[in-house]
This record gives sequence, structure tokens and C-alpha cells, in this order.
Amino acid sequence: MFPKGPPPENVVTKDLRVGRGPKLHWGDPFVMNYVGFDYQTHETFQRQWGGDQSMHWTYGKEMVQAFVRGLQGMRVGGRREIIAPSNMAYNSGAVIYLVELIGTESSQ
Repeated sequence: MFPKGPPPENVVTKDLRVGRGPKLHWGDPFVMNYVGFDYQTHETFQRQWGGDQSMHWTYGKEMVQAFVRGLQGMRVGGRREIIAPSNMAYNSGAVIYLVELIGTESSQ
């Protein structure tokens, strides 16, 4: 899961499991699980996974570009790896996210 070499200059995604549910659309409220890793050290810096810890958001609202670009085209039930340079995450270094799209307003 952890790539070698310098971080990418743009967001890179890799589907680990393609979802079969509804597609996430701009402005949809949604629920996802995710874990954030530092690109260089591979240490977990953020984790919201399962049950009450799942993240509730609206696609495109107050999101870092890593998520805006990385979630694009994703379907409910999918799991994806998102690798993002610092300027598209939190400006504190490149990151790797493992995300799982649990549901959207249209799927519930």
C-alpha cells in the first residue's frame, strides 16, 4: 500500500474495491470511513472508521482537494486509496488515504 519514491504532483487514486451502489454526486450528503497516513513515515495521523466514528460530510463542502478529487466517481460500497501532495491535503506533507464509501443520501 505504501508507495516508494517522491509523492505525486496531483491526486492519484486506485480502486481497491469497486462499489455497486449509487454514485456519489456533488452536494450529496454521505458517510465514509477513512484512515489517513503520512506519505513519508507511513504513520496514521487520522482515523474515522466504523460505527459512530464514520465521517458524515457533504461532497464538496469544506473538503480538502484530496477528498474532492479522490472521491470523484466513487460508488457506495467502494474502497479506494487516495494519494495526494501536500498542497491538496493539509499543507503538512503528502498523504495517503484509505477510504470506504458507506452511503449517500440517495442510497439510504
